[in-house]
Amino acid sequence: MDQQLSFLGAPVQVDAAHARRAWLGVGREAAARLCLERGTIATEDLRGLVPPPPSENQWGALLCSPWFVQGGEHASRHPSAHGRRVRRWLLTASGRKELLGL
Repeated sequence: MDQQLSFLGAPVQVDAAHARRAWLGVGREAAARLCLERGTIATEDLRGLVPPPPSENQWGALLCSPWFVQGGEHASRHPSAHGRRVRRWLLTASGRKELLGL
């Protein structure tokens, strides 16, 4: 399925795979910056900071990469999660280098 995104104000058609890859790039950079600020983060911390994913079930894919490691759990604050346990994530040294150039 194709999606329409905007590039320099002009609409651009992209396929779902390209839209997902672009969203992951933006989201992972935001996640890395937030990790530097807070130490650990959960995907729910990113809602509102990054645009919504092409598909709602892709939030977990942001932090499921070699650049983040599990760093704990907490009860979710997102209403649809009903307080279930969610993972907290830490930024790895390779994540700092690859995502932020530090």
